[in-house]
Amino acid sequence: HPTFGLRDSLDTIKRCWKQALCVGMMNVLLTAIMVFACWFYLSADGFVGAIGVGLCLLAMMIFSFMKYYIWPQIIMFKLPLWQNLKNAFLLAFINFKRNLIIGLTSLACYAFAVIAVVSTRFSIVLAAMLLLATCIFPGFKQMLVQYCVLPCIKEHVIDPYYAEHPEEDIEERQSLGL
Repeated sequence: HPTFGLRDSLDTIKRCWKQALCVGMMNVLLTAIMVFACWFYLSADGFVGAIGVGLCLLAMMIFSFMKYYIWPQIIMFKLPLWQNLKNAFLLAFINFKRNLIIGLTSLACYAFAVIAVVSTRFSIVLAAMLLLATCIFPGFKQMLVQYCVLPCIKEHVIDPYYAEHPEEDIEERQSLGL
C-alpha cells in the first residue's frame, strides 16, 4: 500500500504552493466582499434588503461548498486554476446533499462550542473548548469533508478521465486500487 510521508508532503507543497496561494487570496477577497454585501443588505429596508441578504447567504453557502473540492483537486490533479474552480462549482451542486450534511455538522459543532463557552464560567470548560477548537474539530471536519467529497471527485472527475484515457498511469492506478 502506498504511504504519504514527510517527503511526499514537502513535494506536494512545492508543486502546489502557487495555485494554493492564489486560491487563498481569492478566498479572503471573496469572503470579504460577500460579508460586506451581506452587511450592506442587512442595513437596507424592506423586500430589496431581504432578497439581497438571501442571495448573499446563498452565494456564501455555494462558495463554502466549492472550497470542499478546490483543495483536494489542487493536490490531486495538475489542472489550471479555472478548471479547478469550474469543477468545484459543478461538484458543489452535484453532491449538494452531502455538502449540506458537512455544512450543518460544522455549524452544529460551532454552535455547541459557543453555547458551552457562553453558558459557563468554568475555566475547565473554556480550556476544553479551546482544545476541541484547535486540535480535534479541524481534523474531524477534514475527515468528514474527505469522506463525503472524494467519492464524488472519483466518480465525476477521475473515472471519466480514465474512461477516455485507458492506457495512462496503469501502474499508479493499480497501486492505488483504481
